[in-house]
Amino acid sequence: MGVTPCREIVKLDCGANPLTQLTINGCANLATLLCDDCSLPALDVTSFPALKSLACNGNSISTLDVSSNTLLEMLHCQDNGMKTLYMAGGQTISDLKKDPDCEIIRK
Repeated sequence: MGVTPCREIVKLDCGANPLTQLTINGCANLATLLCDDCSLPALDVTSFPALKSLACNGNSISTLDVSSNTLLEMLHCQDNGMKTLYMAGGQTISDLKKDPDCEIIRK
C-alpha cells in the first residue's frame, strides 16, 4: 500500500489488512499510525516527526527505529518477534508494549 503525498493527514488506520509493504511519503503531520495485525516485515517511521501514537503489533517486524520520533507517547510493537528497538538517548514512551526479548538500543 502506498500513500503519497499526504500533507494534511494526521491519522492513518490500515490495520487488520493483508499488507506486505507500507510506503508513506510526504506526511510530516502524521500523528497516529495504526498498522497492526497486517503482514509487514518492516516499517520505516523516521520521516514522521509529529508521530505520537504507533500501533504496529502483530506483524513480522524484527527491527524498528523510533529515535527520530521524539513526540511518541504510545508504541505497541509486541507480537512481532522484534529483536531491536532503537530509541533516542533520553526518549521515554509512556505507553510502550514490546516483545520481552526485544532489546532497546539508545542512539
